[in-house]
Amino acid sequence: SDATIEFTGLDASKYDAYVVVLENVIPATDAQELYLRTDSDGGASYDAGAGSYSWKTLVTADNNSLQVDEDQSDTEIHLIGAGSAGGEMIGSGTNEDGLSGRIYIDGAHLTKRTHITWEVTFQNDLTTDQLNISVGTAMVLAAADTDAIQFLMSSGNIESGTFNLYGLTNA
Repeated sequence: SDATIEFTGLDASKYDAYVVVLENVIPATDAQELYLRTDSDGGASYDAGAGSYSWKTLVTADNNSLQVDEDQSDTEIHLIGAGSAGGEMIGSGTNEDGLSGRIYIDGAHLTKRTHITWEVTFQNDLTTDQLNISVGTAMVLAAADTDAIQFLMSSGNIESGTFNLYGLTNA
């Protein structure tokens, strides 16, 4: 039951990119989104101002259609879309097992705009056992290295789940 999950000390001398593997991340409050923020000062002040991120998602909707959602100047990266374009949010009710998937953070070691892509699946909050997928891309709008990342729900805490960070070397 944490408000945020943070990885600090991303090491530019060792890794060029990172992969975060999420397993069954469940919000404490039903019907939430999962957000991502970055930082270039070791986690002292995550970028949360207007104009910090540009992101775009392609997400399935409850009628099995695909919806595109985007924001070119946001305070965080929305991993399933803003309010999920199809109306689905991450569920935390009985038999709703949250969100799982992978997030790729490319060029974190560079003093350039960090690029982020993801592919996640989640059970929605509509109690229909419907599985949704969200694929997306984002960019940190400031040219700076990324040495810390933060995950948080749109409201409330993260009830449970696993967050694993893996560094990728340039060999």
